[in-house]
Amino acid sequence: MCFRRFGGRAYRRPTWHHGEMRERQLRMTYDEVADAAFIYITDPIGAGEVVASGTLSRPLERAAVTVSFDAADRVLGIELLGVSRLLRPEALPQQ
Repeated sequence: MCFRRFGGRAYRRPTWHHGEMRERQLRMTYDEVADAAFIYITDPIGAGEVVASGTLSRPLERAAVTVSFDAADRVLGIELLGVSRLLRPEALPQQ
């Protein structure tokens, strides 16, 4: 375990967090005209699978982050509106 400071308090973080996590490619679609992107956590997402969505509570200027959930409250995908203000240009898919 390693320790980090947060809000003046120390907490433990598992050491497996860095270097031992498995990697997986995620698909992201990008609509330059709408300035929106969707990151697929589950791919493909079937018709009717998204039963709820929630918006990030942090106030963002001219942008929004919305998370889509299935019936078991598992994350299916993340929508980024105003994505050019949220991500670096090199992070966006090239047309």
